[in-house]
Formats: sequence, C-alpha cells, structure tokens
Amino acid sequence: MIPADLSKPPREFSIMPFWFWNDALNTDEIIRQIDDFQQHGVDGFVIHLRVGLPRDLGWMSTKLLGFYKVAVEAAQQRQMAVMLYDEGMYPSGSASGQVVAVNPTYACRCLAKIDLLVGSTPTLKPGENLVATVQRREGSLMAVIDRPANSVIRGLHYMGDGPEEEEPPAADILNPQAVKAFIHLVYDKFAENLTLFSATRLSPSSPTNLDCSGAVVKPESFLEQRGSWTRSTAF
Repeated sequence: MIPADLSKPPREFSIMPFWFWNDALNTDEIIRQIDDFQQHGVDGFVIHLRVGLPRDLGWMSTKLLGFYKVAVEAAQQRQMAVMLYDEGMYPSGSASGQVVAVNPTYACRCLAKIDLLVGSTPTLKPGENLVATVQRREGSLMAVIDRPANSVIRGLHYMGDGPEEEEPPAADILNPQAVKAFIHLVYDKFAENLTLFSATRLSPSSPTNLDCSGAVVKPESFLEQRGSWTRSTAF
C-alpha cells in the first residue's frame, strides 16, 4: 500500500512552477490560472516577469504591483505558497535598470586586459583606471584596467514590435551601495505594497543568479579577456 503522504503529499511538498507573466495582465485571468494550478495539485508558484509585458506595466510600477497583490491575496485565500522573483527578467540585481538610473556609477564593472608594447603605457578612457602593469615571463607587457563592463540584462519590453527587446544596464552587485539601492527598489517596495508577507506563505526568491558575470556583454567587449570586478576605494 502506498503511504498517504506519498499518494497525496502535504501542501508544503507541492511543486512551485515558474509562472511567466509575459503579456497584458487581467485580474480575472490571474485568478482563473491560480484556480487551475490548484485543481491540478499545484499549491504554490513563482511569479516571474518575462519579455512581452506591455510598457504600462513597468518593473515595480503601481499598476504591476496591483496585479502582484491580486495573485498574493488569491493564493492566501487558497492556502497556497507564493515566491516572488526579485527582478524584471534576469539576471537579478539590477531592478530592470533602475539601480543604474539611481546612480550611473552603480553600473557593472570589470577587469580587462590590454596588451602593451615595451615602454608604452595604456591610454585610458573616462571611467577607466589602471590597476596594474604586468610583465609576462616571455617579456611582453599587459595592463590590467578597471572599467565599465558595458553589460545589460534581459528586458521586459520589446523594442517596437520585436523581436528585439530593451536592454536595461546591469548593476555592479559587487558594490555594496549598488546592492543597497537594489534592495530598496525591490524588496522594500514589495514589503510596502504586499502587506501579507507575514499572513501567507510568501517569500522573495533567493537570487541565485545575482552575478554581474551573468549579464549580457555588448559586442564591442567580446574580444577582451574580462572578469567581474568592482571599484576599489583606492580609485
């Protein structure tokens, strides 16, 4: 005989599918889909925004948070668990470009290598800093510079009719101040607008891909050898 807990597992063992929101949202349709989840034995979900949202549903906008509230309250009424992914598209940590909008110095940075002729010095562009000049064993020289990574994350909205999408700038999540801005823009706003944090099984997702290196690098940077980095207080 199959134990009852295996044939009908408790709610806390429910699968938690990613629920993509990638089109115009409608309160009745959100509730219909939540009911459909539960009718098929799914007692929880992860809300994940994807490209395709109309522009009037900007990341963390009042209108978008209203739909989050609809989903969270419906889940509470049905004793379902909710997990909130903390980014518009991915990777996490940039608040769909809002972190860099708060302060452009919060943009993702990197270390890059420049080969040098013996006796020469690197020409630095605005925003770049020389970290070290290194002589290789065979005698050639290279400069290691700290510079903006010129990287972006995936966008929520199409450019025109698509398929190209917006490219929000990636934030420097190795910078504590940038991360502080991200938490304020996302987690604090969730807490302010979704007052059911303590009343339902609701939690923000763990940002497993919170990493500058997961951002998309623009084509002009492809030929460099690069690594994630943040500015030293020495610069």
